[in-house]
Amino acid sequence: MIKKKRFYQKCFAVIFKIFRRIHRLLQRCGLIKEQEKKLFIGETIFHKEKIIPLGFELKNQTLPLEKRALAAHKMGQLAFTGGQLSAKWVTDYMSDVALLLCDEHASPTVMVMLMECMCSWCYLNPMGQKKARLINMIPILMHLLEEENIRNIPKEPTIIIKFWACYLLCIISCNNALCIQQLREYTNMKSILQLLAKLNWQGWPDNYAQVLFYLMGFQKAT
Repeated sequence: MIKKKRFYQKCFAVIFKIFRRIHRLLQRCGLIKEQEKKLFIGETIFHKEKIIPLGFELKNQTLPLEKRALAAHKMGQLAFTGGQLSAKWVTDYMSDVALLLCDEHASPTVMVMLMECMCSWCYLNPMGQKKARLINMIPILMHLLEEENIRNIPKEPTIIIKFWACYLLCIISCNNALCIQQLREYTNMKSILQLLAKLNWQGWPDNYAQVLFYLMGFQKAT
């Protein structure tokens, strides 16, 4: 029985070595990389098939704002998980998100969803950052930060909106000198960030008012 077990172990070891050699040979021939490339392309095409109908929902002005914002939010997730190609496909819809963010009927929930999706589109994505600047996202977000009482929204949701605006500005401005330069043109930016940095950012990975303060080259905000 023991001899039989050892025999099987040797067989498995030989088979494993054979498969490993075949794998190395395929790698040298470039066949495995090609297969991985095909899988990646397949995944991104799958993302595109999801993005297109969501884009129609986002642009459909007959739908409620909540549903359009939800479509944008889902597109943001696809852009974040689908790599640069998926991010490129959703870039064309960024101007629609900016318009919705300016809609006076947008609720705090809608505004947060829109900023969340914009964060997903711009995160570590220079093309998304550039597009955000071109569609005037910085003035839009600065308006949210400057306005003391956003559209008569209660204080607590207003603070959450301002927190998300700070976070999105951090993402747009990261390694982007043009955005930093544009932000520094707002003379009240320093005082706004100082006030927001003193608030309770519990539940967030960081105090993004403080982070943005440092990104802009200011000294300690508190």
